[in-house]
Amino acid sequence: MDQSQTFYVRGRCACGKRYRIRNAQRGVVVTCPACGRAIPVTEADIRTALAGERLIPVQEDDPGMKEALLIDPGELSLASDGSRPGLTGGTAPQHEEAALLGGLRERPLADFDAGSADAAAPEGRRARDPSRPRGFLADLIASFYFAGKMGNALNVLAIAAGCTLVWLVGAILPGPLGLIAIILATLVLLYVVQFYWSVLTHTAGGEDELSWFDADWDLWDDAFKPLIWLAAISGLCSLPAFGLYWYLPAAYPWKSYVVLGGLIAGWFFWPVAVMSVALGNTLLFVRPDWLVRCALGIGPVYLLAWLLVMTVLVGWTALYRFHAGLAGLPPVRLAVSLYLGYVLFRMLGLLFRHFRGRFPWKF
Repeated sequence: MDQSQTFYVRGRCACGKRYRIRNAQRGVVVTCPACGRAIPVTEADIRTALAGERLIPVQEDDPGMKEALLIDPGELSLASDGSRPGLTGGTAPQHEEAALLGGLRERPLADFDAGSADAAAPEGRRARDPSRPRGFLADLIASFYFAGKMGNALNVLAIAAGCTLVWLVGAILPGPLGLIAIILATLVLLYVVQFYWSVLTHTAGGEDELSWFDADWDLWDDAFKPLIWLAAISGLCSLPAFGLYWYLPAAYPWKSYVVLGGLIAGWFFWPVAVMSVALGNTLLFVRPDWLVRCALGIGPVYLLAWLLVMTVLVGWTALYRFHAGLAGLPPVRLAVSLYLGYVLFRMLGLLFRHFRGRFPWKF
């Protein structure tokens, strides 16, 4: 195999960090700069890279055997907040004893939190522990106030300011120069899609605070492709309603209600479909049998999540039908729209953070 040409082994680590390895050799193992995972380069990886394709290699969470150790839960210490163990959804233990204890209890590392380490502490102390993770319902509610992180609110306001500036440019530039505003608006739209996608992936990875700007973001992978996927998922979820509308005769009794039922049935799987495609990086996760298994795995609480997601979507749609008063001003609508988008995609990421162990897949 001729490797004289310059080629790149491209991929995305399980923690979400994109990487590019130049002229890698078979058997080389590199370390992800974000989470420290080992990324081995195989012959198949090089062959794929030479063909110009992206790949997502599989990294082992626990490549080695751990010996049995006697442990005392009261003496365990956890890593500081902000640690990034990848798509595990929580704080990483500092000691192998902590990981072993989580394995003995058959619980993922994400569930091994400060509450586990302080199991022997007094109830009052555990109740005041600020590092204790929220439950699913509390996390859903926290989405409406930016998970308690001021940086997230400022991030959304900064993007809203940028969108408003582009809107002003479009309103000021005359005729032919308006093409510049259209190009700028398209770029801003793609960046907003990238922002929403990063909200989903960061939330799924256990991170509540968003980064301000991903310098390595890719126009196709992080903007165009998610936009196409969102359109495809929305269209597929609407197929039952379209089919009922076209094939039922106009005189059919209660036709409008039947079509509405088909729309609700199709969009019932929209949240888990977007979450699955975003994290699985393929449209294959919109298979009906897959989505049904995921929804059943989450259980009745999925209905609550779906109702909140649909409420945000309906509010998002109604926002652009309301033109009276302050809410009718484009800058205000842009800010509210970005806020609702943040809430929506964070709730989708929470489905993975809290229920990943119930899905029929492995990352």
